[in-house]
Amino acid sequence: MLNINLLSLFVAPYSVYTLVAVAFIAFALGFVTKRAVMYKQKKKILKLEDEMLNNHSRILSLEKKLAEAKKGANNNHFTPEITVQKKMEKVS
Repeated sequence: MLNINLLSLFVAPYSVYTLVAVAFIAFALGFVTKRAVMYKQKKKILKLEDEMLNNHSRILSLEKKLAEAKKGANNNHFTPEITVQKKMEKVS
Protein backbone atom coordinates (compact mmCIF):
# COMPACT_ATOMS: atom_id res chain seq x y z
CA MET A 1 0.00 0.00 0.00
CA LEU A 2 1.03 3.49 -0.77
CA ASN A 3 0.94 5.93 2.08
CA ILE A 4 0.07 9.23 0.44
CA ASN A 5 -0.25 12.29 2.56
CA LEU A 6 -2.83 14.60 0.95
CA LEU A 7 -1.29 17.74 2.46
CA SER A 8 1.97 17.02 0.74
CA LEU A 9 0.20 17.24 -2.63
CA PHE A 10 -0.87 20.84 -2.02
CA VAL A 11 2.29 22.58 -0.95
CA ALA A 12 1.77 26.33 -0.98
CA PRO A 13 4.73 28.61 -1.49
CA TYR A 14 3.17 31.16 0.91
CA SER A 15 1.99 30.83 4.46
CA VAL A 16 -1.65 31.11 5.48
CA TYR A 17 -0.97 34.42 7.18
CA THR A 18 0.44 35.88 3.98
CA LEU A 19 -2.65 34.79 2.02
CA VAL A 20 -4.97 36.25 4.68
CA ALA A 21 -3.02 39.52 4.60
CA VAL A 22 -3.21 39.67 0.79
CA ALA A 23 -6.96 38.97 0.92
CA PHE A 24 -7.46 41.71 3.52
CA ILE A 25 -5.41 44.23 1.49
CA ALA A 26 -7.36 43.35 -1.68
CA PHE A 27 -10.65 43.81 0.19
CA ALA A 28 -9.50 47.16 1.61
CA LEU A 29 -8.36 48.43 -1.80
CA GLY A 30 -11.65 47.39 -3.38
CA PHE A 31 -13.61 49.04 -0.58
CA VAL A 32 -11.64 52.29 -0.80
CA THR A 33 -11.96 52.35 -4.61
CA LYS A 34 -15.71 51.76 -4.46
CA ARG A 35 -16.14 54.49 -1.84
CA ALA A 36 -14.16 56.94 -3.98
CA VAL A 37 -16.34 56.19 -7.01
CA MET A 38 -19.50 56.57 -4.92
CA TYR A 39 -18.26 59.87 -3.47
CA LYS A 40 -17.52 61.21 -6.94
CA GLN A 41 -20.95 60.15 -8.22
CA LYS A 42 -22.69 61.65 -5.20
CA LYS A 43 -20.83 64.93 -5.70
CA LYS A 44 -21.89 64.99 -9.36
CA ILE A 45 -25.51 64.23 -8.44
CA LEU A 46 -25.56 67.06 -5.89
CA LYS A 47 -24.14 69.46 -8.48
CA LEU A 48 -26.81 68.47 -11.01
CA GLU A 49 -29.55 68.78 -8.37
CA ASP A 50 -28.36 72.29 -7.52
CA GLU A 51 -28.40 73.20 -11.21
CA MET A 52 -31.94 71.83 -11.55
CA LEU A 53 -33.12 73.78 -8.50
CA ASN A 54 -31.60 76.98 -9.86
CA ASN A 55 -33.29 76.43 -13.22
CA HIS A 56 -36.63 75.70 -11.58
CA SER A 57 -36.41 78.77 -9.37
CA ARG A 58 -35.63 80.87 -12.47
CA ILE A 59 -38.64 79.39 -14.27
CA LEU A 60 -40.86 80.07 -11.26
CA SER A 61 -39.72 83.68 -11.02
CA LEU A 62 -40.43 84.19 -14.74
CA GLU A 63 -43.85 82.57 -14.34
CA LYS A 64 -44.55 84.89 -11.39
CA LYS A 65 -43.61 87.94 -13.48
CA LEU A 66 -45.81 86.71 -16.33
CA ALA A 67 -48.76 86.15 -13.98
CA GLU A 68 -48.32 89.61 -12.48
CA ALA A 69 -48.17 91.14 -15.95
CA LYS A 70 -51.34 89.32 -17.00
CA LYS A 71 -53.06 90.35 -13.78
CA GLY A 72 -52.04 93.96 -14.36
CA ALA A 73 -53.33 93.81 -17.94
CA ASN A 74 -56.69 92.41 -16.79
CA ASN A 75 -57.10 95.11 -14.12
CA ASN A 76 -56.45 97.92 -16.60
CA HIS A 77 -59.88 98.45 -18.26
CA PHE A 78 -58.88 101.57 -20.10
CA THR A 79 -56.47 100.74 -22.85
CA PRO A 80 -55.46 103.53 -25.15
CA GLU A 81 -56.16 102.90 -28.78
CA ILE A 82 -53.54 103.95 -31.25
CA THR A 83 -54.59 104.48 -34.81
CA VAL A 84 -52.16 104.66 -37.63
CA GLN A 85 -53.16 106.51 -40.76
CA LYS A 86 -51.30 105.92 -43.93
CA LYS A 87 -51.06 108.51 -46.64
CA MET A 88 -51.87 107.33 -50.10
CA GLU A 89 -49.68 108.80 -52.77
CA LYS A 90 -50.19 108.55 -56.47
CA VAL A 91 -47.33 107.20 -58.39
CA SER A 92 -47.10 108.71 -61.88
